[in-house]
Amino acid sequence: MSPATAYPGNPPPVKKFFNRILVLAAFVGAFYGVGVIVPRSQKLGSYTNLQATPREVYAQVYDVENWDRWHPDFADLRELDEVDGQRRWRVTDQEGRTFELVEGDCEEDRTWQGSFEAEGSRTTYRFVVVGSGSGSRVTLKKTLDTRDPWLRARMFFTFGGGASPLALMNALSVQLGETPTAVKDND
Repeated sequence: MSPATAYPGNPPPVKKFFNRILVLAAFVGAFYGVGVIVPRSQKLGSYTNLQATPREVYAQVYDVENWDRWHPDFADLRELDEVDGQRRWRVTDQEGRTFELVEGDCEEDRTWQGSFEAEGSRTTYRFVVVGSGSGSRVTLKKTLDTRDPWLRARMFFTFGGGASPLALMNALSVQLGETPTAVKDND
């Protein structure tokens, strides 16, 4: 009996197996290819105008230990000892993971920057607060730096990376007792 007559209309089981392996390999290669193409560093931004004064807004941003009251991703923050003049906090996120948030660049009543590493990515927040009329204009830039192409592909397909800057600005607005009106910044 020839192989063609042994499995009429169906390929042999070994051929099916190799075809499935080839399809799986193509899928894995395409997934990895997306991770290679997606930029290592991604930046998103948002801004909002608030009635609160710059000093009031900056006080909320600077009071990192109380971010768990308004930050959608953070469940608990505990201040740690300073290292080289930089304030630090132990953060527990909503999923129970912990990481260290370190304060970077700061200019009193104007800018606050901090970063943390979690799940293979470094996230940096940069808040800028300026006066606007009798209130404030607040801008947030969130930078996500992921070195591993597999993680970049996963984040691309799952829209990962935590709360968006738009969600953070709206949460800050609510914390200040204002209506959320943040706008996505495409810079």
